[in-house]
Amino acid sequence: NVVIPVSQVDEPVLMGCLDPVVTLDGTGSSQGSDIVYEWTTPDGNILSGQNELSAEVDAPGAYTLLVQNLFNGCFSSVETTVVQDIEIPGVEAGPGDELTCVLVEIELQGQATGQTDRFVYEWTTDMVNITSGASGLNPIVDEAGLYFLTVTDTINGCSAVDTVQIT
Repeated sequence: NVVIPVSQVDEPVLMGCLDPVVTLDGTGSSQGSDIVYEWTTPDGNILSGQNELSAEVDAPGAYTLLVQNLFNGCFSSVETTVVQDIEIPGVEAGPGDELTCVLVEIELQGQATGQTDRFVYEWTTDMVNITSGASGLNPIVDEAGLYFLTVTDTINGCSAVDTVQIT
């Protein structure tokens, strides 16, 4: 019996701000009572599951799964890469401004930098009103107060907040 066991790992994994620990999934590999597994890494960190089909890791790097058939000694291995993306979006809520008898509404001037095609925007405030546009960079407000712009990267989960005061 010289059948080589299958070693298979899911696509490379992304570690983001919300995922400091990720699971490497080797469940597509050969399984059975004569099959053993070993995860190794030269530059990452394995937290648990070193000798299981799935392993939990908390560092970017290259990871190798070795699958061996104890009955015939044949083995195969496959490598996957864990990539870390913890880039925090740049956010600027814009300059403060002043409402007057003539200027009864103000368009806030939020800005974001980074991979903006991945961003979502949310303006919040405590006890004052956002007239329109709370999910964009330039909402309309009609009351004095503090306005908070949160920018979240939908891929890596990283967020940043900035504040502007309207008087």
